[in-house]
Amino acid sequence: MKRKWLWLTLSVSLVFNAMFVAGYWQASHDRGGRRSFERRTQWMAHHLGLEGEQREAFDQVAEEIAKQREQMRSQRREWKQQLMEELGKDEPDDAAIEQLITEAFTPQRAREMVSQMRRLMDVLTPEQRQKCLELMRERWTKRS
Repeated sequence: MKRKWLWLTLSVSLVFNAMFVAGYWQASHDRGGRRSFERRTQWMAHHLGLEGEQREAFDQVAEEIAKQREQMRSQRREWKQQLMEELGKDEPDDAAIEQLITEAFTPQRAREMVSQMRRLMDVLTPEQRQKCLELMRERWTKRS
């Protein structure tokens, strides 16, 4: 019995810590949702001097990414709802909680983010790519 409570307590603690980290990451990287992403991509396009067809291609990729990000945001909301429902039960199912955690934090999500970034980089010339990386490093340094 004590062992069951220990595992339950550890599971709940892990879930809340994971939610805290996910919330912090989202708040620090996704302020303002879609509009914020659009502002960042427009800012980047301006600072890289994108024009004409290159700008159109960049904007098209950015729009596709914005739609994917909205879909991922919707999935996160659904995941949180399922987790809260399970935690709200008189006897939460540890296996169900573990399954939810496993589904939420996958290498696939990281791969999707890298893939999105590569699609934007593919539109740029090598010089613009280097400038883009420099601008991103500057912004990340200011955030930390």
